[in-house]
Amino acid sequence: MIKKRISAAVVLKNNKVVQSFKYKQYLPQGSINTIIQNLDRWGVDDIVVLDIDRSKNQLGPNLETIRNISALPISTPLTYGGGIRSVNDALKVIDAGAERIILDNLYINQPNKIKKISAAIGSQAIIISIPFKISEGKIYHFNYLNKRSTKLDFKQIRKYGHLISELLIVDVNSQGSSGSYSSEVIEHFHSLNIGLICYGGGGMFK
Repeated sequence: MIKKRISAAVVLKNNKVVQSFKYKQYLPQGSINTIIQNLDRWGVDDIVVLDIDRSKNQLGPNLETIRNISALPISTPLTYGGGIRSVNDALKVIDAGAERIILDNLYINQPNKIKKISAAIGSQAIIISIPFKISEGKIYHFNYLNKRSTKLDFKQIRKYGHLISELLIVDVNSQGSSGSYSSEVIEHFHSLNIGLICYGGGGMFK
């Protein structure tokens, strides 16, 4: 039987945990320490913290939050995304306690930096986030900062594929709901031979 991994995403906005609905509406969820410790206790394989305000506000990574989580009595590995703009930022995130990083805005605007980051921390520690929308059978890359969609460039993903370990493919239209992930999109990514983390509209066994 193939072992699948369950990653639990914790979304931060204005330093508060929220449930994000299509990057449009946000529902407060409670104390980050309590949520992180509960996820650890429930046995998830990976905790992913996505701070969606850092790049928008031109801030670096939320190192204080990473250190706070790392100080908790938990054993679940931590992955962090938000505000990572350079090799130095990536090194600081790893040094603060995260095992892996997620790149989104940097991949869109400065993908050439990924090679240097991969050389510094290793490809196994890098995930690229691809929020997507499907329209008329075509896949579009959604930029949640400017709310614009462009046709997804699979050639670019292949170009940087050897520098990363996985893709976080986010179903924007299903984000915040349950049981509605666009699973057919997996076939489009399958040929890339890159590990996939499917996010947005999960949460049910089927």
